[in-house]
Amino acid sequence: CGPMPRRAAGASWALAWCVLLVAGIIDPNEEEKRLVWKYPDCSHLATKGYRLVDWLGFKESLHKLPYPENMGAVGEVLENLTGNSAEYDEEARVCVMGLPATFFFLTKYSLDTMERDERGLPTDNALKRVSMQYSVLENYISALHPGLIDLANWTFTDGEVVRLRKQVLQAYQQAVALRPGG
Repeated sequence: CGPMPRRAAGASWALAWCVLLVAGIIDPNEEEKRLVWKYPDCSHLATKGYRLVDWLGFKESLHKLPYPENMGAVGEVLENLTGNSAEYDEEARVCVMGLPATFFFLTKYSLDTMERDERGLPTDNALKRVSMQYSVLENYISALHPGLIDLANWTFTDGEVVRLRKQVLQAYQQAVALRPGG
C-alpha cells in the first residue's frame, strides 16, 4: 500500500469535509437538544429577541381559535417566511414545534377544502399541493418522539398527525383507483 495519489487525497479530504458539514447541519448540538426537550412549547423564546415568526403569539392564536378559524394565524406565519429550506431549518432549531404546527394545519385545511373534479376525485394540482405540504410537515415532525409532540401542546397530537397521514394516503389511493387505467 503506497502513498495516496494527490487527487485521491484531495477527494478524501473533500468527502470528509462534506460529512462534517452535513453532520453539523443534521445533528443538533447539545444546547439545541436540551432546548427541544426542555421547551417543546417554545416558552424559552419569551426572553429572546427578534425572530422571523412570533412563535409564542402563533401558539397563543392556535389556542384561542379552533380549526379552521386559526388559518389566518397560519397564513401570517407563512407570509413571514420565504419558503427557503435553510430559513425553515433555522426557525425549527429555535422552535421545534412551530413549523410542524403551521404545516399540520395548512395540510389539514388543504385536504378539507381540496378541489375535486366532476366525479368527486381530487384534482392533480390539489393532490400535489397537499403532498408537498404534508412532506414539509413530515420532514420536521418525523424525528420527534410522539410524547414530545403531545407534551408541547400546540393544539394537535401525534394521533392527529397519524390520522392526517392516512387521509393524505387515502386521497391518493382514491384518485389512483378511480382514474382510467388506475
